[in-house]
Amino acid sequence: MRSLNSRERLLLSLCFLTIFLVGNGFVFRAVYKKLNGSKTELDALQAEVLELKQLAADAEFWQRRAQWVDDNMPAPMVSVGRAQGELAEQLQQSLFERKITIERQTLIEPVTTEFYDEVAVNLRIEGDAVQVNEWLTTLQSPESFQTIKNIELELDTRSKKTEPQADCEITVARWFRPRSSAPAPAEPETKPDAPEPDLTER
Repeated sequence: MRSLNSRERLLLSLCFLTIFLVGNGFVFRAVYKKLNGSKTELDALQAEVLELKQLAADAEFWQRRAQWVDDNMPAPMVSVGRAQGELAEQLQQSLFERKITIERQTLIEPVTTEFYDEVAVNLRIEGDAVQVNEWLTTLQSPESFQTIKNIELELDTRSKKTEPQADCEITVARWFRPRSSAPAPAEPETKPDAPEPDLTER
């Protein structure tokens, strides 16, 4: 086997050098990717730790509010239809007192969650802008567990009345304690069976 000349040795060395550089490039890329992924995971864990520390610091605050909810949330609905009807009737009465016209009313599909049951009513109303705005301020309150889920309010530019008129579409919801949390009805007491008479005695 003949020995390599200087040019061939140079080409062979360059070939090995190329293989070495390419191999190290792949290794460096894999290590960099792993380190970059580790840094992302580390950043996520640090953010989670900060969030947990904040929750721990606010634990007493939220415990007091959770206790308030337990003490004040309305009892579970006896009937979804009845609860929805009462909400609609109360809204109608308050609008009637302010002389606000109901153009459309729709009962929304009830919602059941782990934490509350919800009934809601969607209304399209029209009336004096001042009265409409004042009525809106009466709808939400923690004590009533009633909230505005969505609202669209605009002035009625086509009205010929001297006082500004407003059109409003609104969905009002009311929350109740989940029916799943209601205690199960007590089973009726059963009396022990009376002993059968002995028919052999005379």
